[in-house]
Amino acid sequence: MKKLRINIPWFDELLPEGILIPSSTLISGPGGTGKPLVEFAFALPWM
Repeated sequence: MKKLRINIPWFDELLPEGILIPSSTLISGPGGTGKPLVEFAFALPWM
């Protein structure tokens, strides 16, 4: 199975093996924990 790796140091530290493709990933947590930062890390390469 393929894995998505973004090559952003803080992201690689959180998920060193990447994210399986295809898969669904839920990003959740309390306010102020950086959820949009993780989402932008995925979206910006396609913009």
